[in-house]
Amino acid sequence: MFTATDLKQLSRLGITTEQVQQQLKNFRKGFPFLSIVAPATLQKGIIQLNKARQDELIAFYEKWNGSRLKFVSASGAADDDSPKGVLPFHTYPEEARTALEEHLVEAAMYAKDTDNAVRLHFTVFPKHRSEFKKLLKKVQKNYEKRFGVQFEINVSEQKKSTDIIVADEGNKPFRNTDGSLLFHSGGHGALLENLNDIQDDIVFIKNIDNVVSDAYKEKTAKWKKILAGMLLQLQKQIGNYIAAMESGEASVDFYKIRQFLETNFCIKPPHIFDSDEEYETWLYKKLNRPLRVCGMVKKAGKHKEIPFIVKNKDGSHSLQIAESLQINMKKDMQKLADATHFNPVDLVCSFRDYKGGKFDLRQFSNPATGIISTRNEDGKIFKLQELPGLWNGTMSDWNTMFVEMPPDTINPAL
Repeated sequence: MFTATDLKQLSRLGITTEQVQQQLKNFRKGFPFLSIVAPATLQKGIIQLNKARQDELIAFYEKWNGSRLKFVSASGAADDDSPKGVLPFHTYPEEARTALEEHLVEAAMYAKDTDNAVRLHFTVFPKHRSEFKKLLKKVQKNYEKRFGVQFEINVSEQKKSTDIIVADEGNKPFRNTDGSLLFHSGGHGALLENLNDIQDDIVFIKNIDNVVSDAYKEKTAKWKKILAGMLLQLQKQIGNYIAAMESGEASVDFYKIRQFLETNFCIKPPHIFDSDEEYETWLYKKLNRPLRVCGMVKKAGKHKEIPFIVKNKDGSHSLQIAESLQINMKKDMQKLADATHFNPVDLVCSFRDYKGGKFDLRQFSNPATGIISTRNEDGKIFKLQELPGLWNGTMSDWNTMFVEMPPDTINPAL
């Protein structure tokens, strides 16, 4: 199927023939819909916190001295193909700020280390990199002086090795007029590789245009601390459970561990286990995973991404964020209609195990949750495929908690 010229092209991109063959197989077979059990609601799947609990979590986070980073997906472009991050976003009496500047301001309010360092990571398209760098050079020192911090900012691009082959109507490789293979970006799920390179203890994730004006930043910073405090407390409890299991303590309460998984993450086992050893192995595997706490906001119209309780391939239940294309509208339309909240892409994550080692995030993605679409341009029909979404199937095998947040902590335009 592949010519010598094709192989050279694949080598330059860092893509293997096996990857392309699997992508073409995906085109032929398609991706299954998610098996939805029910929408995640305040009654089941979404946690609602009272003020006392909020204050407790904020205090827990503020006493913590680990490293933290804010990860901003900034690959989006406006209608003129200018990067969203460098365009005027909010106007104040004394100045106008871009979305990039607003993220610097916001990060200074909740993502500051004990040494006053604030780390941020922006992902951009290659063609936008110079514009981002130019703007950062212009504004960074001003905001450092204004907030008494030192920004440490990295900018990265989606790796070409995550690009996906384009297929024709017959699910064969689509070729350019010069005979070369046509590839396109794998979608925001490709940023898993960028995320996997990060070494900080916890990571706040947002989109470039999900940033509020100053009138709402104080409340937003408060809720970031709440989500982070929740994550740190969950991580501590998970570590205690795993340490006890690894030590072989006879007093380990496996029923309590199961209740912890179900109460916080809606994780239910797939069946009755044949032995205690099998049961303990399952509990350990479910505990020992990357962790995320996701803010959820009450629906106010139609939204693309919704929190659900789903049934996994092994029969177990878990919390997942579903894109509309992952939902079987014929079968699950009512479940979608019953959903009460949506995902604004506002989450805090930990990639570390209880000993401080780093998980390989690529091992916790569900490759069966990609998305296929068809386009017709100038009479030519071609098919596109996206990797599992970054906070959708890419984080499928993580421990996930949903927490209700006020709607004014996110950009109202969402």
